[in-house]
Amino acid sequence: MKILTGLLILFILADVMGVVSLDPDRALIDDVVLIREEGAKSLQLVFSAPVRIVGSFPKSHGDIVQIKLSVIAFGNFHKNISLLQEFVGVEEGKELFLTNMRYEGNVPGGPFIVMKFSKPVHWTLTEGESLLGMNIAIKES
Repeated sequence: MKILTGLLILFILADVMGVVSLDPDRALIDDVVLIREEGAKSLQLVFSAPVRIVGSFPKSHGDIVQIKLSVIAFGNFHKNISLLQEFVGVEEGKELFLTNMRYEGNVPGGPFIVMKFSKPVHWTLTEGESLLGMNIAIKES
């Protein structure tokens, strides 16, 4: 009986932390917020499960970036969505020279976040606390 109670508690904690979910249509990205600070602008992404940044190509400069993610969770995060239209907003995206921003979960080697800009920019990627977020600082070249 103690083993079953322990397993039930473990499963509930894993569900609360986002590592396991009973929702088959759960989206990986819960929100994207534009942060405006003195002389700098960044996008703050909020994930529904822990995520590590594997890397980006190119590394920090250009007019397009592909960010490879590693999801630390059980679940299906294959749904593709336009993050620019769904969360950021087209007008807010113009402040960052952003013309397109997508989450691509169903592509080989993915999941990825792909961002396209109207001109070359510099970006810096940082993981958020508890691996449930990511910050993308963007500045004009």
